[in-house]
Amino acid sequence: MLTISANKLAGICLMIGPLGATITFILLTMILGDSNIEPTDFSKVAVDIAGRTSLETLLGLLPPIFLVLTLYGISVLRSDMNSGDAVWGLGQMMFAVGVFSTVIASGLTKPLEFGLDLSNGETMAALNGAVGSYGSLIFTVGIILIALVYASNREGGLRIGAYITALAFLVSFVVQLISWVDTSIWSLTGSVAGISYIVVSIWNVFIGRDLLKKA
Repeated sequence: MLTISANKLAGICLMIGPLGATITFILLTMILGDSNIEPTDFSKVAVDIAGRTSLETLLGLLPPIFLVLTLYGISVLRSDMNSGDAVWGLGQMMFAVGVFSTVIASGLTKPLEFGLDLSNGETMAALNGAVGSYGSLIFTVGIILIALVYASNREGGLRIGAYITALAFLVSFVVQLISWVDTSIWSLTGSVAGISYIVVSIWNVFIGRDLLKKA
């Protein structure tokens, strides 16, 4: 295991990371969580978080980990690009900021799961939403930049997949921008983001497979 090549490990991380984060996100928000709660109803969000089962609490630890795996894969994939290194570097930095914000946002609500008095729950849930939303905005731009650079260095299906991913995240970015001035569309923002996560997960599976062939 310690002798695994960078390309092989990065390929595995790119195949597992985005897919794992997306599946966990869907499980926590649509299957195990209460999908009827409005994201801006922070008091109900806090109650929902505080009422999580042990399984949900453990699953909540996974998305940031999966995103760190993805970040490693992206950092290795960068060396496989023949052009666009500067733009890739910027995109990678923005992606990293998004990952760190996810860690912070997740940490903000952990005290609720630990049994903290819900009198502060609404504020903590609001902070979670604010940090997560802002980080997601930066994260989204990072993925668009990375996808465009990747597309300029590939041909065929991988190139098409990169452009589709960039388009999906561009739509998500526009919706997220609107949601900053109109919080009533936060539910729509989550749905659009979910679709973009599915798209990038599928694309990364093929990227990971391509990288594994070079290991």
